[in-house]
Amino acid sequence: MTSEVIAPLPRREDAGAMVTSTEHHDARARPHAELIARRAAARLRRALRLNAAFSTISGTVLLVAAEPVAEVLGGGDVAVVRATGALLIGFAGAVLVVASLRPSLLARFGLLVSIADVGWVVATVGTVALGWFSATGAALAGGGGLVVGGLAVVQLRARHGLRRAAGPPNAGPDGSLPVARSEPGGAR
Repeated sequence: MTSEVIAPLPRREDAGAMVTSTEHHDARARPHAELIARRAAARLRRALRLNAAFSTISGTVLLVAAEPVAEVLGGGDVAVVRATGALLIGFAGAVLVVASLRPSLLARFGLLVSIADVGWVVATVGTVALGWFSATGAALAGGGGLVVGGLAVVQLRARHGLRRAAGPPNAGPDGSLPVARSEPGGAR
């Protein structure tokens, strides 16, 4: 008797069907979840665009002023400084492409950008620790590493918000999760 009282009425597919309170709540929650997802995607796009801007500026400076930059960094190879500048400009272009992707791909490829940023920070720490730079060069490289690390954190947080708003990867269009079914006669 109790299950008959609590169970929602069967849903009819015609336009005049009654909507249960659970369906009404889901209908109200869906636009809210979509708003949260749009905002999270916008935050991730902004962080990626900022990353691309910083990479473009840094890459341009390294490419155009390679000789004085190499001297300030500690007398390194000018060709390596130019190559790093070109790499950063190419990276910036790729990051802009990622920032323009639809939300599901944005989250996936945004993670790759963040992984690349973490790799840059690790490489910066390693090169500074190995003494590849002068004191001024180490300070500049460290400052750049801090900016890149900060961007990675912001991107990862925005990506996390986007993934949370999208729900679990196996959720249905209404946000419901599949129910595990046991085999007849199987262990429960």
